[in-house]
Amino acid sequence: MRTLTISGACVWVLTAFLAGFMSPPVAAVDSDGDGVDDGIDCRPVDPTTWAAPTEATNLALSGKTPTSFQWSTPASPGGTAILYDLIRSTSPSNFDAATCLVSNGLTTAPAFTDAAVPSPAFFYLVRSKTACGGTLGTKSPAIPRTGVVCAVADGGSCAINAECASNSCCGGFCRNLQTDAGNCGGCGQVCIAGNGTTSCSAGTCTPVCNTGWDDCLGPSQGCQTNVSNDVANCGGCGLACPGTGQTTGDAFCVSSSCGFTCRSENYDVDNNPADGCEVPDSPTGNHTSAFAIPQGSRNCIDSNTFSFGGKLVNDNRTHDPFFNGFDVSSGSAPDYFTLSATGGLCVNDLSVQLQTSGGSAPVCYKLTVSTNNGAFFCSTSGSASCVISQGGGSYSSGTTILFKVERTCSSTPQQNVNYLISGHL
Repeated sequence: MRTLTISGACVWVLTAFLAGFMSPPVAAVDSDGDGVDDGIDCRPVDPTTWAAPTEATNLALSGKTPTSFQWSTPASPGGTAILYDLIRSTSPSNFDAATCLVSNGLTTAPAFTDAAVPSPAFFYLVRSKTACGGTLGTKSPAIPRTGVVCAVADGGSCAINAECASNSCCGGFCRNLQTDAGNCGGCGQVCIAGNGTTSCSAGTCTPVCNTGWDDCLGPSQGCQTNVSNDVANCGGCGLACPGTGQTTGDAFCVSSSCGFTCRSENYDVDNNPADGCEVPDSPTGNHTSAFAIPQGSRNCIDSNTFSFGGKLVNDNRTHDPFFNGFDVSSGSAPDYFTLSATGGLCVNDLSVQLQTSGGSAPVCYKLTVSTNNGAFFCSTSGSASCVISQGGGSYSSGTTILFKVERTCSSTPQQNVNYLISGHL
C-alpha cells in the first residue's frame, strides 16, 4: 500500500488552481442606496432600515416618584427609523408579563416618566427595534432576554404588523382591518359612504343605503346605484326592467317600478316587453286624411274593381315618439286611402267590402267611405266581413273618394288584424 501525502503549500496551490475554474465573484447590489448589500439587507428596498438593532444602552433613572428614564441609542442601530419600548416588571427574571410603558417611542431623553409607586420594587428594560426586529439585550450566558410584546393601539404609529394590537400596520399606523372603514379587510381598502352610511364589520364593508339607492357594484363602492330610476337595477340590484335593450321599444324605471313604451308605429300585441313591440304597423304614415295613400283611379264600370289593404294593430302601451293619428283610447291608429272616381256612362254606385282576419270579437272594425254626396260605413269583428252597398248617384264623376278603416273599441284585447278593402265604383 502506498500513502500520498500533500503538504499545506501544495493544498494552497491546488485550491488556487481550482478557483480559476469557478465563477467570478458577484458584484454587490444596493437597491435602496442605504450602503448595505441587498444580500444582507433585511429590507433591500427600504433606505431607512437594513437590520435589527443591537440593544439600547445606558438606561438611566432619576427621581424617586415620579421616576424619569432616558437611554442611549444602540451601537448598531440597523437603520434610521429606530423605535423603543420601555417595559416594567415586578420580577428581575420575568419580563414576559411586564407592563408596556412606552410603545414605539421615538426619543431617548427624556423618554418617559413613571408616576407609579414601586411595591416593593420595579425592574425596567428597554427594547430597541426597527422593521427588521428588536432586542431586549442578553442575559448570561449570552441568552436573548424575552419580554412582553408592546402592542400599539389602533391609530398609533408602527413599523411592522407585530407591533399592533390588531396585527396590522398600514402606512405607519396601526389599523384594525376588521372594523376600520378606511382599511376594511386590507390596508387602504376604503368603504365609500356615498348616498348612505357605511361601516366595516368582520373585514367587509357594510353600507346602509338611503332610500332609492343600493350597493350594486360591491359594498366597498358604497351606495352608488340609484335603483329608483336605473333600468338595469330597478328596485334592487340586478332587477333589470323587461324589454331593456329592445330596438322597437324602451324600458324605463320610475320610483323603482318598471315600465315600457313602444317606438312610434310598433305595437306590443302580446303584452310582453321581453320581445319588444313585436308587430310593426303596415302601411305606415297614412293615419290622418292629409296623408291618405292614393290608390289610383277607377271608372264606374262594375268590372273595373279595386282592392287594397293593410293591418290594424292595437296595444295598451304608450307610444314614444307619439305619431299623428294614434288614438290612445283604442290603442291603434286608423288608415286612410283615396281613390279617384272618374265616373262615365254609368250610375256611379258603390259596392265596397271590408274583410278582416287574424282577430276576434268584438265588432269594432269600421270602414267609412266618404264621397261628395255622403259618408257610408259598415262594421265587423276581427275575423269577418261587412259590405257597403249604395245605388246610383253615390258620388259625382271626378270626385276623390276617401276610405278610412279603424278600430273603434278599447285597447283591450290586443289584436293584430289584417284587412282587405275591395269592390267597385
